Amino acid sequence: MHVPAENIGILAIEAYIPPNYVCQGELEAYDGVPSGKYTLGLGQVDMAFCDEDEDTVSMALTALHGLLETHSIDPRQIGRLEVGTETSPDRSKSIKSHLMPVFTAAGNHSVQGVDCVSACFGGTAAVLNAVDWMEGRAWDGRLAIVVAADAAMYPPGPARASGGAGAVAMLIGPDAPLVVDRGTCALHMEHSFDFHKPIGCHFPQWDGPESLDSYLRILRLCYSAFCDRFDAHALPDRLSGKPQRYTLKRADYAIFHAPFNRMARKAIATLAHADRLRRAVWKGIPGAAQRAKDAVAPGAAAKITLDGTQSLYNAQVDLGTEVARHTGNAYTASLWGGLASLVNGTGQQLEDCQILLYSYGSGAVGCLFTIRGRRCSNPQFHLKNLAAKLDIEERLLCRTCRSPADFTAAAAAAEARWALADWLPFDPLPNGVPTAVTSQPQQPASQPASAQSDDHHPGGSQSLSAGVAGSNNTSSASSSVQAAAASPEAVGSSVTQTDPPHHPAQSPTQAAQGILAAEDHHQRADGTAVHGNAQGHQDCCAPASEPQSAAGDQSAGHGAPSATSHHEGGPPARRGVRWAPDVEKCGYEAEYLDTGSDSGSDEDGAPKHPRTFGRSPQAPRFRLVRVDERYRRYYERCSV
Repeated sequence: MHVPAENIGILAIEAYIPPNYVCQGELEAYDGVPSGKYTLGLGQVDMAFCDEDEDTVSMALTALHGLLETHSIDPRQIGRLEVGTETSPDRSKSIKSHLMPVFTAAGNHSVQGVDCVSACFGGTAAVLNAVDWMEGRAWDGRLAIVVAADAAMYPPGPARASGGAGAVAMLIGPDAPLVVDRGTCALHMEHSFDFHKPIGCHFPQWDGPESLDSYLRILRLCYSAFCDRFDAHALPDRLSGKPQRYTLKRADYAIFHAPFNRMARKAIATLAHADRLRRAVWKGIPGAAQRAKDAVAPGAAAKITLDGTQSLYNAQVDLGTEVARHTGNAYTASLWGGLASLVNGTGQQLEDCQILLYSYGSGAVGCLFTIRGRRCSNPQFHLKNLAAKLDIEERLLCRTCRSPADFTAAAAAAEARWALADWLPFDPLPNGVPTAVTSQPQQPASQPASAQSDDHHPGGSQSLSAGVAGSNNTSSASSSVQAAAASPEAVGSSVTQTDPPHHPAQSPTQAAQGILAAEDHHQRADGTAVHGNAQGHQDCCAPASEPQSAAGDQSAGHGAPSATSHHEGGPPARRGVRWAPDVEKCGYEAEYLDTGSDSGSDEDGAPKHPRTFGRSPQAPRFRLVRVDERYRRYYERCSV
C-alpha cells in the first residue's frame, strides 16, 4: 500500500565553490571600464572560474561526494538522481552518467532521473521533479539527490564580468527541515531568444535588454498567479473577517536567481511595486487595474526604480546573496547557492520562516514558489547543523585570488580547447595560446567607492553584437579548434560505458570510496601509467606522438609561458585516481596516476599544484585528467 510522504523538501545541502577567483575591482581596471561598473553597477565582489582541470562534471562530482561524505549518506539509500545544467560537455551523454559510479560501486544501479536542461532553470526543474516523485505512487521509499552545476563564460568585453562557476548538491526527502510547497507554485513559460547557445558557438548569444525585461516581466506574471492562487485558498482573517491576501510581508526571506546581484535588487523592487498596484486595485482606486495590466507589458520593467526598497532588500534578500556575490553566475546553481547562503547565515533562526524563491531560465521560463523552514525529527538535519557544515565564510576565505591576466588566460584556454580532442590540462595549447594560471596568486583588492554604473547587463544593448563577434571573429587557435570540430560524428560520438560490479564484502561507504582509492599502480618504461588489466586499452595518460612539455611549479614568481613550453621546472607529477573504462572487466577500475618527472613533487613525494588551498575544507576532490582522441573525458579524485 502506498503511504504518502509528508513534509517533503531539502534534507541537506552542499555547495562547491571553485578555488580560483578574480577580484571584480581589479577586473574593472584590467578591462578599462569605469571604476564601479562591476562592483557597484553589477553588485559583484568576486567571480569564480574553472581552471583547465575543472569543468561542470568535476564540480558536480565534488558537490555530490561532499554531500554524501559530510552527511554520511549511504549511496544505496538513493532512488533518484537528477542533474540541472546548461554547460554539459556532451550533447548526448548525461552528466548524471558520470556520477553513477559513486552509486554503482555500492551496488545501486536502480537510480531514476536524468539531466534537466532549460538554461538556468534546470536545477529547479530537477528539485520539483524529485518532490513530485516522492509525492506520487512511483516513490519506492528511498531518497533523492539533485545536483546543479555550471560554469558561465562570456566573450571578451564587459559581459565577461557576469560569468561565474559553482555547484550545489541537495538531498531530497520527507520530514525535511526545508519543505518545498508545491501547492502555490506558479510557473510561466514562453518562446524567446533572449539568451541561447547555438551549436557551433563557444559563447552564448544574447540580447541584454530583452533578457533583463524577460526576467522581470515573467517574475511579475508569476507573482500575480502566485498571489491569486494563495488568495483563492486563504481563510478569512479571524479578527476582521476580511479576505487574507498575499503580500511580501508574508515572506520572511526572498531568494532570486542572480546572474549578478543587481538583478536581485531589481527583483525585490519589482515585487514591491506589484504589491503597491495590488493594494490600489483592492481599494478600487480609478485606473489601478489598467496600471497593473500595463506593468507586465514588454519594456515596462525598465521603468521600475529601486527607490525606497533598500530596507526591504536588506531584510529579506541580502543574506541569500553571499555565494552569488563572491562567485558570480553559476546558472542552474545560482538560486540554490542563494539557499545555501541563507541557511549558512541564519541556521536555526530559519525554523518557522517562509522563503519566497524565484527561478528563471532564458528561452524563457520562470517559477515562483515557497520553502518553509521547520524543525525536523532527525537532529542530523537540523538547520543549525546544516549551517555549521556549510561554513560558507571559511570556503570563501580559503580560495586563491588570481590576477585578471590569469583569468583571461584561463578563458582563452577554455575557448581554444572547446571541441578539441586528445589533450591534458595545462599542456601546451595549439597555435601559441597561453595556458591558464600564469602568475603569482593575488591579494584581494579593496572595492572602489565610486559612482554606480549602468543597471543593465554588461554591454547593454551591444551585448548581442558582442556575443556574435566573440563567436565568429575568434583567434587563430579558436579557428583551428572549430575546424577540428567540423565532423559532427567526431564531436557527437557517444561511448557506452557500463557500471562496475558490486563488491558485497565492502560497506556502502567503503564501496563508494573504493572505486576512487588506489592500492597499486603499474608504469610503462616511459613512466606513464598503464591500466593493469586492460590489454589494448588506450590509456588516458599515454604519451602523444611527439614529446610535450607540461606546466611545472607555477605557485609564484612566473610570467606568462611561451608558445611552446610552460614554466621552468619540468612537467608536474600527476597523482591521484581516475575512473577509466576497463574493456575486459566491462566496468570501472581505480587507477593511480603518476606521470612526468619528480621535479614537480615535493621532497616527501607529495605533488605540487599551480594553486594552493591552505586549510580549505573543499580542495577539489575531482579534476579533469584528460580528454582522449574520442572526446571521452576522464576524471580523478585528488590526492591533496
